[in-house]
Amino acid sequence: MEKVLSWLRNALLIGILNVCGPISSAATNSLTGLVDSSYHPDLGDGFVSKMLALPDGKLIIHGNFTQVNGTARTNLARLNADGSLDASFNAGETGVPAFLIYSIVPAPNGRLMLTGPFTIFASVPANNVVRLNQDGSVDSTFNVRSAPISASGAPTTVFALAFQGDGKMIIGGAFSRLGRTPAQSVARLLSDGSVDATFDSSHAPAYAVYSVAIQPDGKILAGGLDHVFRLNADGSVDQTFANASRPDGGAHNLIALPDGRSLLAGFSSYSVNGTNSAVIRLNADGSLDSTFAPFEQGENFFLLRDQKERILLSGSSHDEYGYIVRLKPDGTRDLSFDFNTTPLVNRAYTAAIQSDGKILIAPDYREVDGIKVGAIVRLAETNATSMVYFAQTNFYPLQSISNLIITVTRSGNLERSASVSFSTHDGTATAGTQYSSASGVLEFAPGVRTRDITIPIIDNHLPGDPTTQFSVTLDEAGGDAVISAANVPATVIIREVDLVTAAQFDKTAYVFSENGRSANLVVRRTNVFNFNGDFLVDYKTEDGAAHAGIDYESRTGTLSFSGYLSPHGILDALLLEIPILNNPNRSDARSFRVVLSNPRIAPWSTSYYEPTRVSGAPGQNQSAEITIVDDALQINNALALSLPALSAQGYVVQSSSNLFEWTPIFTNGSYGVLNFKDPNAKGARGFYRALPWP
Repeated sequence: MEKVLSWLRNALLIGILNVCGPISSAATNSLTGLVDSSYHPDLGDGFVSKMLALPDGKLIIHGNFTQVNGTARTNLARLNADGSLDASFNAGETGVPAFLIYSIVPAPNGRLMLTGPFTIFASVPANNVVRLNQDGSVDSTFNVRSAPISASGAPTTVFALAFQGDGKMIIGGAFSRLGRTPAQSVARLLSDGSVDATFDSSHAPAYAVYSVAIQPDGKILAGGLDHVFRLNADGSVDQTFANASRPDGGAHNLIALPDGRSLLAGFSSYSVNGTNSAVIRLNADGSLDSTFAPFEQGENFFLLRDQKERILLSGSSHDEYGYIVRLKPDGTRDLSFDFNTTPLVNRAYTAAIQSDGKILIAPDYREVDGIKVGAIVRLAETNATSMVYFAQTNFYPLQSISNLIITVTRSGNLERSASVSFSTHDGTATAGTQYSSASGVLEFAPGVRTRDITIPIIDNHLPGDPTTQFSVTLDEAGGDAVISAANVPATVIIREVDLVTAAQFDKTAYVFSENGRSANLVVRRTNVFNFNGDFLVDYKTEDGAAHAGIDYESRTGTLSFSGYLSPHGILDALLLEIPILNNPNRSDARSFRVVLSNPRIAPWSTSYYEPTRVSGAPGQNQSAEITIVDDALQINNALALSLPALSAQGYVVQSSSNLFEWTPIFTNGSYGVLNFKDPNAKGARGFYRALPWP
């Protein structure tokens, strides 16, 4: 369960905090021609966490948004096939935020089934399952009167739902009974929502079930964090199923195939004969299908199968294959589909395949080719050609680095060979003086997606040599390739200066309660010039009126930032946690400091240079003062407060990227993150709300 909650936490944070500006020119290079620029429903700053493609080409979306194309819709909407809003569907104020609709399933007569950890849906009582009419209103003829209850007697939730051929519904969750009816993790509902007492799953494994699928013979597959089991049509455990447990991956996504086999995707990768695989196929008896090729390691957020029996996977990055990949029916990679674009695009929250085969994804970027696409991108069903482009378009080498490596990437159809020629061009930098000219042809074999250009940089040892620049262009494509229509030349700026990167606190002053257990400080690394190495900075605590061992725990150490480069200028951010102690002898506010020092390139890094100071200006945000107050603000999980109310009580919140974050202690003893808009930001409402934190 902890893995699932961790995944939900990460997904929730990404969704809330992902208020992006324009993406880099490199990402624009890569996306040209791979997406349908005519499809761009506008959700403002909102995002989508769940989608369902309907047979008529329409799309159900759920997430965090307040409008679609300028029309008010709160978190749930239906789009037409062209991305416009279907005004005939309006669920109103559902009260269910992003990531808390676990499944959306089409029901007979154009209705919808939704499951999640809700007890109220659009002001109507609903025990974790609700049915919506075609217009989005709650279907009052459906009512799950028996709430799901865990083994401890606490309310729990329903994660998954699937329809049987007779219209009855199989649900999976973390329950041991529905009301007073025993039902271990899996239950069957009648068409009105009542529990089917003829279905007895009381002897099923006591595991939380996150996915269910109905096989052609009526048997029921159920998967969870580290297990997969099968029930007979009456709810009894199928003892003939060979795959009773999969401790290496479980299955949060299941697809029952027409021939009795099944596809499984887990929270982590499976081990198949010593090879990691993101997805596996089981035979009808539950044994591993060895004819299905293993495909790399990678956490998966969804598993889809298209009309041609191809398999779509997405989640965290699948190594060099990117964050969304397609496999052939036998499990081998479909080289005609490649959508790996930029390191920033490393996951898709959800996806859907339209009836015409086009793929819809909800990625973590918000602009494509200069077009605001909102929260959904539509891809072409296939790519006839591959496109070549620079993976990065701005480089800042120092004179001393000897060789500059520039990567050229190919996306689209990688089934055939391709080539592209390149050349360097003088700017203020002159070939033979500041760099050595380079030209040639890069050859891409089938399946190869990157090739490197090496350009020697000349260290002429001229003191005070000004900054100079030159460019590199892609000139002519050959074979099965075209140069991206939005291709931007790579610009190389040669520098003599040594200031490369910086680390500093987000804020110079923080306030934390002694009951808050720890002070969480964000240390952010920023780049001044391009830097391809790992970066270290030391930190230590220093007493003020607050004393180590009495008011807080002393801490010294080193923060290590990876060499990952963001074109937005922020390379990395790390959380520095300083434990706060409850001092019963003091009720006054008292402070201590945390100081950064000794910035340096990691000795294992391939960098050739050393920063000369910590931040962009000496002393800027190099220390943070932490003030400890006596009591934490007590609030209720469901209580919403106004910004002036918080300020009036004298509590200070942290601000970053037009979002405030504060960690309160809830009255029920659990912790949560408080998120709300900066009232000075455009479009902000001037209020905030508490979000429960598992």
